[in-house]
Amino acid sequence: MKAHNICDLLEQKLDVFGGFLGATRALKDIPDFQDNRKGIALLLGERQRCINEIDKIDFRIKAIQRENPSLIERVPNETRERMTKLAAMIGDIATEAGRITRECEEAFILWHGDMQNQMTHIRQGRKGIHGHAGKAYRIRKPKFFDITL
Repeated sequence: MKAHNICDLLEQKLDVFGGFLGATRALKDIPDFQDNRKGIALLLGERQRCINEIDKIDFRIKAIQRENPSLIERVPNETRERMTKLAAMIGDIATEAGRITRECEEAFILWHGDMQNQMTHIRQGRKGIHGHAGKAYRIRKPKFFDITL
């Protein structure tokens, strides 16, 4: 009976990993990080929810294994094959999600670096404007007039 519980938990884990992969693909498909911050936050939240659910499932599987360490050795071959297939499918999805996550991280790092460069140019431009404005004021000493109507 416990082996069937493990199979059920592996199926749940496969479903949750599918949701994680879907959120990861959607994150990758976002064209512009700046304009889609809310969408990114929602997708990251969905990924975190999936991770939390996977952790809960893993905890339950480990609890069953701790309770009966020799359970896997005593299950029928067909159940063991089913577990192996589910574990392989989960591994494939996790590998794909990891690859896409790395691509997203690389894109984000490039975007972040570009934003830092833009901010540096803005700061340098602002310093230049302050310097020119200060020189102009000292040289020309502008006059201000009070005008009454």
